[in-house]
Amino acid sequence: MVPNELMQELAGQRQDRDGGETLGQISHTRIFSDHLLGQFRTMFRTTNERLWSNEFSIPIQPAQDRALHETYVAGTVAAHYGAHELKTGAEFWLSSVRENLTYHISAYRLGTVRIFDRDVPQDFRFTDRAPGRKQSAFVQDSWRVRNFNHHLWMLLLEWNWFIQARFGFVCSLMCSISQIG
Repeated sequence: MVPNELMQELAGQRQDRDGGETLGQISHTRIFSDHLLGQFRTMFRTTNERLWSNEFSIPIQPAQDRALHETYVAGTVAAHYGAHELKTGAEFWLSSVRENLTYHISAYRLGTVRIFDRDVPQDFRFTDRAPGRKQSAFVQDSWRVRNFNHHLWMLLLEWNWFIQARFGFVCSLMCSISQIG
């Protein structure tokens, strides 16, 4: 039950709300060989909330029903061969948001106090839903040759049909300094 002001309580207002969430996740790590490791994970979540009111609610009678659904899947594989360390992975995220909001203004004034302007509609309804989607993938290779470290990577991002690719290369020289006494 949603708390009321004293005046709303005396008028007989009752507003209630409830909600819930269901969540599940799984992860798994697999050693394929001495040189190959994989990690995989997934998550599912559903969250919903509702609000409703009786006919005695003042100055407004709101009603709301909303939900969020999410699914996430990801996996990575890492390999070590000689001087190379290879890594690759991908993730995929799906979501859906739903909103249903309505209200009825039952009183524009309470006594002599104006609560809502006259141009505010007495009844309002908003209903919508929207999907979301994000994906990404990467490949990385690091290799060492004596005192040189080389890193080459590529990242591919996709978010609601927008694709972005990023590439990189890093080379570093590792020097050892010894003291001669």
